[in-house]
Amino acid sequence: MEILLRRLLGVYFVVSAVAFLPAAFFYFGVESTPGVPWWILPAIPLAQGIVFAVAGFLLSRQPAPAVNLQSGIVFPPVESLLQLLGVNFIVEGLSAAVRPALNMLFFTESWWAVVGNFAAAVVWLAAGWMIYRRPENVLNGLRGADRPSAPLK
Repeated sequence: MEILLRRLLGVYFVVSAVAFLPAAFFYFGVESTPGVPWWILPAIPLAQGIVFAVAGFLLSRQPAPAVNLQSGIVFPPVESLLQLLGVNFIVEGLSAAVRPALNMLFFTESWWAVVGNFAAAVVWLAAGWMIYRRPENVLNGLRGADRPSAPLK
């Protein structure tokens, strides 16, 4: 079941990657400001799409295990589900960091706006990394420190 959920998240990432293609296509028709290369506008959504595509292909390429149909439905541990949520946050954070990184290189956008966008990407990345690396801590936080450690339902 865990591999199926990883593949499902991988499919979501691949579809998200394809969703960046129309923006990239339409940016080819936009004139950039003088001194800015013509390719930079379509490069932003293409780079964001590449982040999603790579993550999607890596997750969806997991080998399928043999399934025993008589065993019933077996759910993966909550920790592994939290790790998948962390992977989602990491990929969203990487994608969110692409736009301000390229804007800083080629545009004279307000410095504070770029810092704000980077801060948002850092929040995605930090949350994703924390959830991915320490799902048991997040799970204990969700249960509450004052309650006994009972399994989540």
